[in-house]
Amino acid sequence: MACQFGTVTASPRDDVLDGLQKCSGIGDDKARLACYDALVHPAQAALARPPEPQETDHPPTVAEQKSWFGFDLSGLFGSSPSQQTTPQKFGSENLPETQKKEEVAADTVDSISAGVTEYATTSNSEKASTLVKTAINLTDSDRALKLLWQATDIDPTLSDPYVYLGLYYNSRSDFDKVIQVYQKLVKYQPKESSAYLNIGEAYMSFTPPRTDDALTYYRKALDIDPSSSFAALRMGEIYAQQGNREMAVRYLKLASSDVKNPDVAAEANHYLSQMGAS
Repeated sequence: MACQFGTVTASPRDDVLDGLQKCSGIGDDKARLACYDALVHPAQAALARPPEPQETDHPPTVAEQKSWFGFDLSGLFGSSPSQQTTPQKFGSENLPETQKKEEVAADTVDSISAGVTEYATTSNSEKASTLVKTAINLTDSDRALKLLWQATDIDPTLSDPYVYLGLYYNSRSDFDKVIQVYQKLVKYQPKESSAYLNIGEAYMSFTPPRTDDALTYYRKALDIDPSSSFAALRMGEIYAQQGNREMAVRYLKLASSDVKNPDVAAEANHYLSQMGAS
């Protein structure tokens, strides 16, 4: 099965996005990669054209300028996706409100063009990274999500697409999807302790919290990283809620001893004080 870019119409930039989306829907890995590779040169040619004029009777709204996350995440998480964070500039959310719609589209196309060019590499890791870069510059969340999921198929060990997917689904309170995202990551990165923590947090976010399920994943995170005071804190809290004082005190004291994470230590000491075990 092959994917053809097709004839460039009056909206070549839409053709580029449609081509990427068609490729992402191909089930066979080899056919899908061949589709992306075949798309590179025609897409570059199409994206080299000046943006088509668009008629509009109003400047773009703030919502129209947001990234596909739907809100500005800048400053909330830091600067490194590999550390469960999002870049300070994410997509198009930092564009001035008065900037014309044509300029917004041109910026997005420039980002997509750069992403398509990078995709001509042979490394699956680089190809997956290129899809991630393309996805986070899209304003269409459905297309962005498909590309991010596709990136997890091309290089299942690359953490960045999982992080962005997790952030997106968590922002929508879709905790089942958050669990699905990180369960796929740990399948290929079984020593990624932060992924187990994220699964545990997702289970704790249900109403009511699914504490037994969460405890399983916090325990796995602590087994992998015995210095994880956050995992110890959560385990201590759950055991306290279950009435298991001995295990609660054990893990809360472990969390309270982490001088490198004073906030976690302070919360653990607060619980210990309430239990009369400080």
